[in-house]
Amino acid sequence: AVRDFTTTVDFTQVTYTMPRTVIEVKNNHLIAEGVPLYDPEKNEGLFSIDLNLEHLSNISYSVKVLPKELMVLNTTSKDNDLFYGRIFASGSATIAGSKGGVKMDIVATTEGDSEFYMPLSGQSNAKTADFVTFVTPEQIDTTDYLVRTNDGHVFLLILGRQLLFQQQGRKKEAAGSTMDITMALNVQDNTAFQLVIDPTVGSALKGRGNGMLNLHINPGNGIFNMYGDYTLIEGSFLFSLQNIISKKFIIESGSMIQWTGEPVDAR
Repeated sequence: AVRDFTTTVDFTQVTYTMPRTVIEVKNNHLIAEGVPLYDPEKNEGLFSIDLNLEHLSNISYSVKVLPKELMVLNTTSKDNDLFYGRIFASGSATIAGSKGGVKMDIVATTEGDSEFYMPLSGQSNAKTADFVTFVTPEQIDTTDYLVRTNDGHVFLLILGRQLLFQQQGRKKEAAGSTMDITMALNVQDNTAFQLVIDPTVGSALKGRGNGMLNLHINPGNGIFNMYGDYTLIEGSFLFSLQNIISKKFIIESGSMIQWTGEPVDAR
């Protein structure tokens, strides 16, 4: 038996404790099943592991976690500049790994007071990319991606070629990891999100809503893809221009954001 085991998941920065774990040794495998584990706020999940020691030059493992309103992400922009936040979830996660890499498959529903942040630019490119253009209704092209506000204005979120290239460049610079992650997320109204457009002046799209999102992340190959629809029940957009102009727009309930691949190229 193992007592008071504590571990921190590097990618999510969440520390878990297991007060008591019984490990079975069988045919060069270390096996533990259905072990209660707890996050820093004492929320509970179940943990199982099969550690394969048959080939000591390439030890492999399979882990399954069944979270129940468990903290699954606790990061800041310093930990991950692609996305960060504090998220609680219920569902299942399977993690399999060896010397060749790690594969994570996650199916989860957000719980509690979760917060999710996605920067659409870094400090280096915030002032050079064109994000927002105001137009009159007569100028609107039906191929543009629109967000309508309740005061009759229309603004276009233009994420620009320059931003897209620089975002892809940032991802490739982070290469080296052999981690491959797939996530199916059922996002509920309890989750607050921010799409941070310009961190230098606080320009951001904020809101709450619900939707089904699928993510594929492979840092080593520069892959970060996102698919799905997200419907807002409430939201706002703060438009700031070089600390001279600052205006807040309220986004109508029922507005939608759709991802079809690149997170920065949403509709």
